Amino acid sequence: MMSPLHMLEIDPNVQHGVAAVILAAGRSTRFGIANKLLSDVAGKPMIARVVETVRASGVNIVHVVVGHESDKVKDALRHLDITLIDNPHYEEGMSSSVAAGIESLPSTVGAAFVVLGDMPLLSPAVFTAMLAARRRASDAIMIPSHKGKRGNPVLWPRRFFDRLVRLQADSGGRALFKEFADQLSYVEVATDAILMDVDTAEALKAARERSDV
Repeated sequence: MMSPLHMLEIDPNVQHGVAAVILAAGRSTRFGIANKLLSDVAGKPMIARVVETVRASGVNIVHVVVGHESDKVKDALRHLDITLIDNPHYEEGMSSSVAAGIESLPSTVGAAFVVLGDMPLLSPAVFTAMLAARRRASDAIMIPSHKGKRGNPVLWPRRFFDRLVRLQADSGGRALFKEFADQLSYVEVATDAILMDVDTAEALKAARERSDV
């Protein structure tokens, strides 16, 4: 039987004004020589799989931030209807990519997912569940959780955009969680995919095995 999470229907009114910033600029230093975002997962580059998942959730404004091997990453995404954002400062850490992506969004965007480009097991249902929860608490920072563990992506209301663009180093949005602890809203989901990013060859092997099931 399909879980309640997968039975959620996409409500176009919920998606309106919501964008996604997908981070695809890093050097994959923990992974080794190869660019992990270009690794094949279920017949397509990992980053393409992540972007397609976001688009399948109904989020139509998708900005992908590129940096390391940008030409190769762009080529892997050439068939997708997205906006590519170059981050010349990607070596300064993840926060520089978050800032580049958030700054690039149009003024009509009221909230944005910040999505890691190395999470190929995410499903559209995760985004749909978080968008549905936003109807109940539109000013909260939405974080998916699984069995009490928080994961990614995170949905940020516009009122936090200014803080996101001023982040430093490699902390990403996590640096704001403690400061705004009373404004976090957790969305429990049925999948542990929200906890699984691909940082090592072993993690890539596990992702490939699960994606083939």
